[in-house]
Amino acid sequence: KPSFGEVQLHVKGYIRTDVVFQPGEVNFGSVSQGEAKTMDVVLDYAGKSTWEITQVKCDESCIEIEKHEKSRNNGRIQYALKVRLNENAPAGPIESEIVIQTNDRNLTTVPLRLTANVTPEISIHPNLFSLGDIAVGESIKQLLVLKAQQPFRVLSIKSDEFEIQHGELSDQPKAFHTLPIQLGTRPKDGYGESKGKILVETDFPAKPALSIDVIYRLKTPATASTGLFNP
Repeated sequence: KPSFGEVQLHVKGYIRTDVVFQPGEVNFGSVSQGEAKTMDVVLDYAGKSTWEITQVKCDESCIEIEKHEKSRNNGRIQYALKVRLNENAPAGPIESEIVIQTNDRNLTTVPLRLTANVTPEISIHPNLFSLGDIAVGESIKQLLVLKAQQPFRVLSIKSDEFEIQHGELSDQPKAFHTLPIQLGTRPKDGYGESKGKILVETDFPAKPALSIDVIYRLKTPATASTGLFNP
């Protein structure tokens, strides 16, 4: 039988109070793709009067950082950091850190957490259909959702792999489109694992075409059973 016991786990650590950030992290929140955003951070240090920042860096190429010493008095030193998220930031979440290098041998680097969520100018959900096992001519219902930062129209939905049926596309530009569609597989030479694409054309200036990947397994048609006749 399982038995229960109690153990003590001792954890030791040291929280440095000589370096304080205001705010405690760089959180850009939600930012539209193509938009730049800047945050100011103040670093306060209390300790050696010779302490200084030698370098500030971040692994993200879309992040720029400027440092400026604001004050230095009796071992209390203050720096201002200007952190900029550039227009070239890719769509999606960013989780990284800013590394501040100093001349202190006991505290050579100080990390500062950095986060952002860059939302694309236009997006389609889902961007992948996994249909499983399907037969030639089988009709499968799916739902497409398109979102953008400004109103746009959906012009067409096409595929070389599937017969696509959908309702009438609205002539009115909207920032949010919900599109029920039906996919019908076409006859193919081979069976088994297959891949295809669906292309959605819009009048959105920056990205007029969006694609959805489709993966599925095309089932082999059932062969008719034959019997043997012996006279």
